[in-house]
Amino acid sequence: MASSKDLKKKIRSISNTKKITRTMELVATAKSKRAQDRVKASTPYSGTLAEILESLARAGTVKHPLLAAPEKPGPVVIFALSANRGLCGGYNTNLVALAERTIRQEEKAGHQVEVYMAGRKGISKFRFLRIPVAKTFLNLDDRASFADAEKVAADLMNRFLAGEVEKIVVISTRYYSAGVQKPAVTQLLPIVPPKAEGGPGGGGHQRTDRAAAGHEGGHRQRGGDDPPVHPLLQPDPSGGDHPADQRDRQRRERARMKRLCGTVRAQ
Repeated sequence: MASSKDLKKKIRSISNTKKITRTMELVATAKSKRAQDRVKASTPYSGTLAEILESLARAGTVKHPLLAAPEKPGPVVIFALSANRGLCGGYNTNLVALAERTIRQEEKAGHQVEVYMAGRKGISKFRFLRIPVAKTFLNLDDRASFADAEKVAADLMNRFLAGEVEKIVVISTRYYSAGVQKPAVTQLLPIVPPKAEGGPGGGGHQRTDRAAAGHEGGHRQRGGDDPPVHPLLQPDPSGGDHPADQRDRQRRERARMKRLCGTVRAQ
C-alpha cells in the first residue's frame, strides 16, 4: 500500500494537471469564439457571391473561360484543407478520409489526380498512406490572410486558364453551428450551376451543403413573387420577429451585399 507521502504527491500532481488542462480549455474557447465570429461575419458575402457565380453559370449566355471546361482532358486538382495541429476531435480524420475517397473515385473514373494539401496533419497522413502530394502549404491556418489565399487561387486559376488542369476541387470543413461541422467537396473550376442532391460532380455537394445550412437556419415562408433567399442569409427563427419584418430585412441585406459585390468587382 502506498504511503501517505506518495498519496499526497500524487494528489499534487493531479491538481497541477487539472490546472494545465483548465488553462488549455480557456485558450481553446477563446480561439473558437474568434473563429466563429469570423465565419459568421463572412457568411453573407460568401453566400451572395456564390449565388452570383451560380446565376452566371446557369444563364448559359455568358461566355467566360472560367465557365467552360477545357477542350482537352487533363489532371484533376484536389485541394484538401486540414489543420496544422490536433486536439480537434474528428476534424482532420473526417476531412482526410473524404479526400482519400474523392481521390479514389476520380482515379476510378480514369482521371489523373494532383493533390494539393494544406496542414501538417493531412500532409503526414497522406505520407503514411503513400499518396503523392504535388504541393503542400503550412501557412493556411486560422490566421491566414487574404494575400495567402489570393496567391494560391491565382496559381490554380492560371493553370486552369492555360488548359493544364481539367477541374479544380476543394475539400474543406463546412461550418453549420458550434456543434456541427462536416467535410464537404466543392468544385471551384469550371464554375457550374448547382445540381440535384446525389448527382455527380462538385455541384451536387454544393447543393447538399446549402440544403443542410438551410435546415440549420430554419425555413422561411414566402409569397409567390418573392425571390428565393439563400439559406445562409436566413435569420435565426428563434428571434421572434414577424415574418414580414424578416422579409424586409432580408431584402435590404441582399441589396447591400449585391452593391458590395459590385464595388469589389469594380476595384
